[in-house]
Amino acid sequence: AKLRPRITHLVMNAGHWEHQFLRNETARINLKQALEETNIRGIWKTTTYRLPDGVHNDFNVTDPIMCRLFGENGGEGESEGDVIGAGCLDLTWTNCVRTKMMYDGIHFVEPIYRIINEDLLEDTMQVSFPQGYEREPKKEYLRRDKEEFCWVLPGGNVFNATPNRIAEIVFPR
Repeated sequence: AKLRPRITHLVMNAGHWEHQFLRNETARINLKQALEETNIRGIWKTTTYRLPDGVHNDFNVTDPIMCRLFGENGGEGESEGDVIGAGCLDLTWTNCVRTKMMYDGIHFVEPIYRIINEDLLEDTMQVSFPQGYEREPKKEYLRRDKEEFCWVLPGGNVFNATPNRIAEIVFPR
């Protein structure tokens, strides 16, 4: 790592494309070791939902594995606390975003990316915004037809209570 200033965080995700992290444990181990050796904090960004069908790509089963590797919500990783884990940026709430906030069914229009960046900075990296800064509220951009699955919690966080998400919570791997 010869870049200056030195990299302190690495944000990664698998997206909607083929990758090695799900089936290749060696790739995960190598990534973990490289982050530890360079003292870079890993953040796994979960894959956004495609709209309007609200479907995750088959590769998204990688998200829970990689979130555990990087340490969910800033906790330690899946082994004995030796993973440098800044956490997991959980974007499952994007299943609740209104269709008109989509550019092409996969990519968003503003201010959705602003909201994602605010979540990354404040919630995942614990960066404090300047006094007086107001975060963009998620609730304004949620689909009304998904309200039974998308609950806005105190503080503005969105819990995506789809059957798959509930199953992940009730029956963790």
